[in-house]
Amino acid sequence: MFIDLIFLVLAWVVVWSVIIIKRYRQELLSYWREPVLKHPVLIFESDDWGAGPLIQANVLQRISSLLLQYSDKHGHHPIMTLGVILSIPDFKKIKLSGFKTYYWQGLDQPIFSSIKAAMLDGKAHGVFDLQLHGMAHYWPANLMHLLQIDAQLKQRLNEEEFLVTETLPSVIQSRWTNTENLPTVPLSHEEIGQAVGEEVNLFKELFGFNPEVVVPPTFVWDRTVERYWKQRSVNYLVTPGKCFERRDKEGKPCGSDQKITSGQLSESGLIYFVRNDYFEPSLGHSHDMALSALAKKTQLAQPALLEIHRVNFIQNDDMTEKSLKELELAISRSIDKYPDLLFLSTKELADKYRSNNDYFIEKSYRIRFLVSVVRLWANNAIRKWLYLSGLFLPLRCLIYWHYRSWHRKIY
Repeated sequence: MFIDLIFLVLAWVVVWSVIIIKRYRQELLSYWREPVLKHPVLIFESDDWGAGPLIQANVLQRISSLLLQYSDKHGHHPIMTLGVILSIPDFKKIKLSGFKTYYWQGLDQPIFSSIKAAMLDGKAHGVFDLQLHGMAHYWPANLMHLLQIDAQLKQRLNEEEFLVTETLPSVIQSRWTNTENLPTVPLSHEEIGQAVGEEVNLFKELFGFNPEVVVPPTFVWDRTVERYWKQRSVNYLVTPGKCFERRDKEGKPCGSDQKITSGQLSESGLIYFVRNDYFEPSLGHSHDMALSALAKKTQLAQPALLEIHRVNFIQNDDMTEKSLKELELAISRSIDKYPDLLFLSTKELADKYRSNNDYFIEKSYRIRFLVSVVRLWANNAIRKWLYLSGLFLPLRCLIYWHYRSWHRKIY
């Protein structure tokens, strides 16, 4: 009787394990493959900086000064990556053409020299790292098409000295897809190849080095764009954890459901990294939320890559002050809570992953397995199945043992 009971329990465990593994195979593999960090890592990932309002120069200088006040135990300052937009529309020329021909103003023009100088100064001091966001935060033909049919947008942009790309309709802000109709359709290979070449070359001319990290506007891109980036020696691609290849009939990003993890090698040869939380004071996000995100990622032995857009700092004076204050509190309190906290750029993190550095990356199979279990438990969908099957009992025991025996060695 006792043997029969043991057999039934084992059979129950095996059957449910097979069901869960089959259903969530991709997620389980990703939890195992993603590197296990030995220390907390915090990176502020910020987009949309570049050609545009001249107030950016002063704001970037203030952010740089703030970041220089703090450092981790190795003396490294907090780093804000800047996703750089290289051009905006020249609406004076576009208007003179009767809104028939697209013209642009590049970050290489003298009027934007103070913005470029602030970026390079912050980079020289080790608090900024420059990433390619795009030649523009839109595909030019898409913008010109919208100007033909949207009189209000035409009037508003005609009145602005410099375009603030954040104010464009969300659909138009996607660069690597044709948005003239919904659902969107891919751009041609020829268009993509030429555009990638132009933006990489201009970035290199502006800053004196080839961009190694790229951040697609609104995270809409496809494999063709990836291949052309790789051909131009771009090595790392920042993602939201999945690939959105187009916009659906409602204008929402859609595409592959494949889960992406930090450090994952793509088919094109690019290495993916995942922005895994938000820190947007203009949307009500506080430093406490940033700390909560860091705590969660540290428990999962993952880096915290927090997305914080330019709009938080240029919207108005009050929002600028609020954002700077929240940023400073997030940094100072993170240092207080995590004495072993590390400040890195996304590129530096990528280099650590590639080198498999023993100081940063856990090698023990036992600890990696235990961390994989913790990551599995953090997945709400999988956790429901674990409760339903009863498998939560042995997993909770493993997690308890992990924190009692190995927690301090990992975090």
